[in-house]
Amino acid sequence: MPEQMIASCVNVQEALYRILDSIKQLPSPPEVCLAVTQATQDDRATLTDIQTLVENDIALSGRLMQIANSAFFGVREPVTSVRRAIALLGFGTVRSLALGFFFNEEFGKLRLPGLPYPDLPRFALASSCMAETIAQTVAPELAADLACLGLLHESGVIVMAMAFGGQYRRMVAGMDLSDQELQQAETHMFGVNHVTASQLLLKVWKLSDPFVEAVAHHHQSDLAGADPTVVTIWQIIRLASSGALQFFTENDTDTENEAVGLAGRYFGWEPFEFGAVIQGAAAMYKDRTAILGLSPQAVDNDVSTALRNAAATGAPTLDGA
Repeated sequence: MPEQMIASCVNVQEALYRILDSIKQLPSPPEVCLAVTQATQDDRATLTDIQTLVENDIALSGRLMQIANSAFFGVREPVTSVRRAIALLGFGTVRSLALGFFFNEEFGKLRLPGLPYPDLPRFALASSCMAETIAQTVAPELAADLACLGLLHESGVIVMAMAFGGQYRRMVAGMDLSDQELQQAETHMFGVNHVTASQLLLKVWKLSDPFVEAVAHHHQSDLAGADPTVVTIWQIIRLASSGALQFFTENDTDTENEAVGLAGRYFGWEPFEFGAVIQGAAAMYKDRTAILGLSPQAVDNDVSTALRNAAATGAPTLDGA
């Protein structure tokens, strides 16, 4: 093997070690979040089991009850117990929200100007809402799980920033890159990229193999020969990630064409049908981001941008939009 190739392999190996070490240094999701994640994936878990876990965390209990009482769910009578909140939201949504609170509070502390999205927590939440809304139409049984995956699929960016520190920050500073270009730049400079980092993180956090595999390939343009479930998850995550940019960019023909093209190719949707999905995701985003404590002005700007982009597809304007 040529010396240059040997050196390259060693560098990649060292980079992977740095990423794994950085994952160890990350604050793990609170014990209750991991317990809720694992329990809600267990077919034997009961409502009482999940209630007991959630009630161990006062903050999580309160937030779930806030969401259950929010206008988005339109309950007629106030939700006054954790048990009823869990029953109303469903196990999958509880899992997604538990990880969402952690993601926003821990990962949201790190700002990386120059990334393809203006604010990673807001982009992650927009992706989560897009993924859940898309899945509600094409794979309802996966909707809550896709909300969780939409939230975490780009979390490797944080891991890369921790692993390579100032060198990574300098690389992205002032850049105007697409996600694909960011991945290529990372690979060129470090030998590995944020997709690999996301994949490793989700493995450490014990997400199921189909979700990890879909994340590992979510920048690829084709996934021929894969398990049909993995392909469906991959399609939803790719479209959700592209569609989430509609919350942050306006009059961007390339971004719009990419999202609309994926919606048509994967699910046979007309542009106005995809516009309706953006509208549904925007309503969900506004409700959930407000409860997570993000800036109301930023949230309103994001929602307004998404609704204008939805209207541009020919989707009927929603009342009050």
